[in-house]
Order: sequence, then C-alpha cells, then structure tokens
Amino acid sequence: MLIKRPTRRQILSNLPTLLLALGFLTYCLGISALGLRRHAALQTHAYDLGIFDQLVWSAAHGHGLYSSILGWHFFGEHVSPILYLLAPLYWIFDDVRSLLVFQTLALASGAIPLWWLAKKHLQNPWLALLCALAYLAYHPLVYVNLYDFHEIALATPLLLFTFWYLDENRYWPFALCLLLAVLCKEEISEIVFILGLYCLIKRRQKLLGAGLMLAGLAIFALDIWVIIPHFRGSDFAFVSRYAYLGDSVPAIIKTLMTRPGYVLEHLCTKTKLEYVLAVFGPVGFLSFLSPSHLLLALPTLAQNLLSDYQPQISINFQYTAPLTPFVFIAAVMGFKNLQGYLSTNWPVGRSRTLAMWIATALIVLLGLRYLADHPTLTYAKYLNPSKDAERIIANLERIPAQASIAAQDSLVPYLSHRRQIYLFSKKHQAEYIVLDSSLAKDKQSDAQYLNSVQDALRQGYAIIYQDRSLLILRKQVQGSTELPAEFMEHLNL
Repeated sequence: MLIKRPTRRQILSNLPTLLLALGFLTYCLGISALGLRRHAALQTHAYDLGIFDQLVWSAAHGHGLYSSILGWHFFGEHVSPILYLLAPLYWIFDDVRSLLVFQTLALASGAIPLWWLAKKHLQNPWLALLCALAYLAYHPLVYVNLYDFHEIALATPLLLFTFWYLDENRYWPFALCLLLAVLCKEEISEIVFILGLYCLIKRRQKLLGAGLMLAGLAIFALDIWVIIPHFRGSDFAFVSRYAYLGDSVPAIIKTLMTRPGYVLEHLCTKTKLEYVLAVFGPVGFLSFLSPSHLLLALPTLAQNLLSDYQPQISINFQYTAPLTPFVFIAAVMGFKNLQGYLSTNWPVGRSRTLAMWIATALIVLLGLRYLADHPTLTYAKYLNPSKDAERIIANLERIPAQASIAAQDSLVPYLSHRRQIYLFSKKHQAEYIVLDSSLAKDKQSDAQYLNSVQDALRQGYAIIYQDRSLLILRKQVQGSTELPAEFMEHLNL
C-alpha cells in the first residue's frame, strides 16, 4: 500500500499547529528547568513556596491545611480549596519541585484555549499562533511562573478555558472550569460577578448573567465575612492594603463612590501608569479595542491599581495571574474589531491583510522592546547554582524528618515536608534551628540577625554541627555556644 506524501498545502495548513506544539514544549521545558535551577540556587522562599509545599504535603498526609509558618489554617489567609486537589500530586511525586513543574504545565496549557479562541474569531491560524506565542512569552505570565508557587496561578488557564467554553455555549465544561477557578482563591468571586454582568449585557443571557452575579456576590460574602474570620480569628487582613480608602470593605466601597477625585489622585501615579503599560504593552494595547471584554479584567485591575501594596502594582509577582486571561481575550476580540472597522472602509481582502500587518507589527515591535528585559534573562543567573548551595542543601539531610525546625527564608522550602516548620526570624519553639550567614537574613539587618542568633544560644540552644557559614542548633543538648569565625565573616557589623 502506497503512502501518499503530504502536499505543500497540507504541510502549510498544519504548520501553525506544529509550531504551537513546539512553542508549548519549549516553554514547558525551558521554564521548568529555569524554575528548578532557581530552587537549586536557594532562591526560593518560605513566602510562598515553603508555605504551599507544607500545605500540599500536609493535605496529602491527611493533616488538613494548617500552616505553622502563618500560625493558622490557610483558610484564615486565603480561601483556596484547590490545594486539596493538588494532594494526589504528592502521592506520586513527593517533592516540592513537582509543584514548580506542575505550575509551569498549568500556565502553559492556557495557550490552548487562547489558540482555539483566536482561530475561531480571527479566521487565521497564523494570527492565532501569534496570539498563543505572545501569551507564552508574556512577561507577567513568566514572572508568575518563576516566582515560587502560588495557587492563584492555576486560575490563569482555568479562566481561559472558562471563557472558551462560554464562547462555545458548552455550559457544563464552562461551569466546571469556573468552579475550579473559584476554588483557587477568594478574589475569583469578583470575576464570577463581572462574568455575569458580561453575560447579561453582551450575550443577552439574563438568567445565566443574573445567576453568576448573585453567585459571585454570595461567594465573596461567604469568603470575606465568614470563612476567613472563622479560621483567622479576626477580620480579612488584606483590607489594610487599601487603608487610605477605609478600614473595612463597606468603608472602601463608600469612599470609591463618594470621593472619585481622591481615588483618582491615588491612581494617577508614575508607578501605576508603568504597571498598566507593562500589562497591556506586550499585546500592542489591542485589549482596549474591545471594551466589553476588557470589562472582565476590571476586578483584578482595580484591585491591583487601588492598592498601596507595592507588589500588587508590579508584574514581578503573582497578582497579575487572574488578569492575564482577560488581557489576551480582549486583545483577540480587539483585533477582531479592528478587522471589522477596516473592512467597512477597505475591500475585504485588503482590510484583513492590513489588519494582520498592523497587529503583527504592534505585537512584534513591542515584543522586541519587552524581550530586551524578559524574565528569563533576569533569572538566567540561576542556571549554574554554586557549589556552596549544593553543600548547604546536602547538610540539611542531617536533621530528622519529623523534627520541628526554624530556618532562614531560603532554607524553608527544603525543610517544609513536616508539620512544624518556622521562619527563624519569627517567634517559635522549634527543636532545631538551621542558619547560614551567607544567605539572606529574612529582612533583618546583619546586627539584628546576629542578635537573634545570640538570643537563641542564651535560651538553651547549642551548636551541634557547623560547616563553614552553616550552623545547626538544637535545644537543650550539649554543644558549643561560641559562634565560629567562618560564620561571623559573612556579617557586616
């Protein structure tokens, strides 16, 4: 039987799909490798990889979601039941690195529904490929991916799948993906509400729209005023990031409605303008050409821009994760609107060609600008972890697996597979303390750090092991209480 060779037309028609698969694979392998090397270089942190590692490990072993680092059940911090669904990951790969790889695979999967959406609405597989690759190269996405692990990162692909299934009128998978997104974090309830408003106004689906709006409000109220206070023993703590607006959610809403000039004054700052440029610049600002779809980005965008907490107005952290899907959805629909506008003034063939070249030029030129400081270049310095990092990590095996430990920030993610792990700089009653003076000092000055170490030695801890700048202390045992010279030489006093 003769096998026909594919024609040139068939090869070209399949080429965008093959290139997307190549881009997906490159992202997964490259970003996973970079994230793992960053971890190997002791550049991951207690906040938040250590916290999430302990939570998933604890859930996998039937201990619930209590965080010894925070000092309460995680639902007192954020309502993130999705963490229970991650527990099976540790039944198979009981290693913190599996969280980092899983996060990469999850974020990369968002390119798939975006590709489907762009192919459907732009009617051009090459433009769809451009959108999907722009997503995989998107600065905020890569920063979220490489900055430890966060449950909110999982909302990015889930929201993209949610919108795709809504656009296809496939309501059961739509409901499932939206439910999973809601399980990621309490702030997704705001997106549920705005998605309902979108269905009501744009899609003319009164029942679905009203249902989603009511569900969003109910979930928000339940999370903020019932679940979090119950587990924390106090009100929702993150209101403090909006202190200039009020000391409670109702007070903040009142200020937003009655003092628009005051609010605008806090919004119009150089830092916040740069944030908006960094979010929308890589897609050529095409998102602004579809206001109805950009509306879906409003909850997260407003939440970040209204905050006075600096990480929220930076693309370097996890706070853009729920925003990213709607930046790209609006960009796709904005480009579709651009095509429609041009087709009213130009012949159909020419208008599509012109629109394609305009969009491509915008994304490529702005992409070249942003590639100059791409996150992968920032993190490339971690590709070759030092021998010191390898030595320090190897020495951590000396501590019993079940022992309670207090450790410096970057050591915590290596020790968090246990029920009692603490930051050294915070109050604790740990049996062991692990320190290395060559590493970051948990936001303490060297003098404060030294004082904390000396306090521990005065309170009954003794040095039971030393390797250069690394010390392992244990409570109520015989050992040295003199700090060695190799430990002291890394302190600037």
